[in-house]
Amino acid sequence: MPYQPTANPDLKRELKARLLAMTPRAFELFAGDLLVFVGLQNVFVTRYVGDGGLDARGDMVSDSGVVRIPTGVQVKRHRHNVQRPDIDRFIGALSGQFSHGIFITTAGYAEQARVKATSSPFVRISTIDGGQVVSLMQRHSLGLVISIGQSLQLDENYFLEFEERTSLGLAQLRESRETYQASSLNTSPVEVRPEDDLISLRALSYALRVDTTTIRRNWIETGKLQPDATQRVGSREVYSFRRDRIEQIRAQFVRSSTPTTGEEWRQVVQASLAPGNVKAGQPRWRSQNGRLGSGVQSVLHPTPKRWVAR
Repeated sequence: MPYQPTANPDLKRELKARLLAMTPRAFELFAGDLLVFVGLQNVFVTRYVGDGGLDARGDMVSDSGVVRIPTGVQVKRHRHNVQRPDIDRFIGALSGQFSHGIFITTAGYAEQARVKATSSPFVRISTIDGGQVVSLMQRHSLGLVISIGQSLQLDENYFLEFEERTSLGLAQLRESRETYQASSLNTSPVEVRPEDDLISLRALSYALRVDTTTIRRNWIETGKLQPDATQRVGSREVYSFRRDRIEQIRAQFVRSSTPTTGEEWRQVVQASLAPGNVKAGQPRWRSQNGRLGSGVQSVLHPTPKRWVAR
């Protein structure tokens, strides 16, 4: 039965209810996107037979890029609180492989589960509950759209995008029966093939720190960047990209680091303050919002993330 929004819903409750209404495979795709917004890099998504085990592994990376912490991740859709045995099993799965893990659930955590997660002498576990998942979605406008009356409401097309992507040639990933309880890890893992591990345009945009309009209009619609999958959801063209292409796309389109030399900074400031005065052949850079001419404030931002070659 199609999802039916409740009348006058509280937005947080409505977002959580919509996540629980997704099909299992669509929720997995959503979770794969979510890991980008959590801050993980070099993510490798896995799938297990059953409901337990690591869903992904990746690196938590400091802002400087110098410190990288290998991290094991489990994302589970629960209606009831995660219990201590769930954390015990997760720690067991991480042992010998990772010193840090992230457990994400759509529900909450029993007190003993939280205590175990923070007190393990071998593995440090970060716990993210359903409220934090929803807050992360709100922060990045995931699953939300501004209505005609300028109020936020659920963006049904956002969720339908994941449902549509479940049909993209995932032969080895059979749809399993939905469950909301973590189970034993005595099952064999099945690794997701790189061609099956797709992320959305939104996730790619966040990973690159480049706005979606720039990617869509300047890269995709001009033929410079080819999506790995294109589908139509409603009136929109929906693009998906292989996760393992993120660094390749970054190298091709994005200046990989903040300007470091005086000459590089002069080029950036000159391009932002007086684009017409830039000498022929001199590089010009766009800030991560895709705009030139935003003035000194954007150029001298204390922690600029990316500059995009025009």
